[in-house]
Amino acid sequence: MAVSTPNGPVAEFCAALRELQRASGLSRTTLARQLSYGRSQLYEILDGRIKRPPEWDKLVEPLVRACVTGGDRVVVERSVAEWKQRHEVLVRVCEELHRHGVREAGTGGGVLAPRSAAEDLLAHSRRLWPRLSDHPFVRAVSRGELTDAAFRRWMVNDHYFNVEYQRFLAGLAGCAPTAAATEAIAVGIPATFLGLDQVRQTAARFHIELDAEPGPTTVGLAAFLQAQVSRGYEPALAALYATERVYFDAWSGIRGEANRATPYWHLVEHWSSEPYGHWITSLGRMVDVAAPAGATPEMCRAFDRAVRFELLFWRAILDGESW
Repeated sequence: MAVSTPNGPVAEFCAALRELQRASGLSRTTLARQLSYGRSQLYEILDGRIKRPPEWDKLVEPLVRACVTGGDRVVVERSVAEWKQRHEVLVRVCEELHRHGVREAGTGGGVLAPRSAAEDLLAHSRRLWPRLSDHPFVRAVSRGELTDAAFRRWMVNDHYFNVEYQRFLAGLAGCAPTAAATEAIAVGIPATFLGLDQVRQTAARFHIELDAEPGPTTVGLAAFLQAQVSRGYEPALAALYATERVYFDAWSGIRGEANRATPYWHLVEHWSSEPYGHWITSLGRMVDVAAPAGATPEMCRAFDRAVRFELLFWRAILDGESW
């Protein structure tokens, strides 16, 4: 009889802990001893054979501190903060899954819902996906070939968009059906998480005036997202998933070949980072919970339009546009 492989958000989180343990060079036995944790218990957690998120104080934080090496306190504290944020999102997502009666496969607790609304959305807009990493703007960023004018337009428009995006996220969090969903969405609001702080720092370094007028497409995209909140939680969540998934997939697609000497490499690095990817995964789980019977036509429409708006946004940055 084949043994099922644990999957779902808890198993994925545990798999990431396992990779962290392996990368550290510490054996499980040594780690269990350092953490004063039962070896069999630690094995269960690292192998994903648990149903609930592991405890932050007793296991996750001590494990991260033990495995993140190098002696740089700043690096350690940043890693702890990233893992704490990821753990908090996991807890909220699991609360939502539990509230809807959705159990994880491979843990003896039943199976996942047969339909994934997040997969429905991606399938509906799959024709657009090849255009992400192959977009002329994304390629120009990868090669470090943005003109100075395009670079400055990017900073101005991305700053305007992200300020408005914070308002969109706050509105979406406010209309979320549960406290758990509200808190999970609110993770994305801080300026540091969005990359807004990085944009501001880059603009200051290159003396870019961020109060300059944004382009029509940028204003239109921000207004489109705000309008989805009035349409309801599900289409607004689908639009959020689209904007985040587009950025992560596009920048992840060119991360390996991107020129690290450009003034915008740190933005590419941030938007393709592992913590950002975990955020995307969590959003996908929330979409599934919000639409257990699969994505609705309204959700598909909001998702598809958000993707097309992002493509137009990049084209407008590259080519320039005026009112």
